[in-house]
Amino acid sequence: MSVVFSVRSTPDSERLEHWQEEVFRTFVPLRITLPKDEPFSGTISTDRLGPLQATTVDCDRGRVDRTPQLIARDSADYVYVGLQRSGHAHVEQDTRSAELRPGDVALYDTTRPYTLRFPHRFRMQVLLVPRSLLPQSDGDLQRVTATALHPEDGLGQVVLPFLQGLADHAPAITPAAGERLAASALDLVGTLLAERLGRDTEDTPGGSLALLLRIKAFIDRHLTDPDLSLASIARE
Repeated sequence: MSVVFSVRSTPDSERLEHWQEEVFRTFVPLRITLPKDEPFSGTISTDRLGPLQATTVDCDRGRVDRTPQLIARDSADYVYVGLQRSGHAHVEQDTRSAELRPGDVALYDTTRPYTLRFPHRFRMQVLLVPRSLLPQSDGDLQRVTATALHPEDGLGQVVLPFLQGLADHAPAITPAAGERLAASALDLVGTLLAERLGRDTEDTPGGSLALLLRIKAFIDRHLTDPDLSLASIARE
C-alpha cells in the first residue's frame, strides 16, 4: 500500500519547508528552489518493491539540486531511474544534460552532484536502486547518467514499458510478488545499461528475459501479418 504525502492542506507559508522535509525523507537531502510568488502543490506517493523503492512525484514546476555539501551530509549510494510520465524535465550530471519528454527515462547517481529542472507541472516516477545491486562499475555508470533513453530505442521498446507498468501497479503488488518483480527489474536495468555501453546484452543476468520481452513485443506488433512465422521471428 502506498505512503502518500501532500501539501494541499498545508498553509502556503509552510509548504516549501514541509515539502523539502518530505523530499529529504523519501530521497536524499536536496536543495529545492520554487518560483517566487507562485502557488505550489505537490504529492509524493511511495511503495516498496523488495529492495527497490518506487516513488511518484506530481507537483508544480521548480528545480532540485544535489550539491557537494548535501552529499557530504548524507552519502547514500543510489542510482535513480527517473521515468518521465508528464511534463518535461532537464537532467544534468557528469557534464551532460538531457531533456526528458513523456515516456523518456534517465539515470542519475546520488553520490555525485546533479540538477533536475522542471519548467512546468510534471509527474515523474523514480525507482530507487541501491548501487550495490547493479553490476556496472562506477566508471561505466558515469558514462550513461543524464542521457535520455527513449521508448523507441533498442531495448527501450520493451524495458521501459515494463518499468512503467511496475511503477504504475506498485500499490497493488504483494510483498512476495514485489521481490520477484524487483529482481526482474534489476536484471532488465542491467541489460539496458549493457546495451547503452555497447556490451553484449546476452551475457548480462537479464539478457534472456529482455530477449523474451522483445520476442513478445515483436509478435504483438505483427499478429495480423500473414508472413509472421518462426523464421521471421528468429530473423528479427
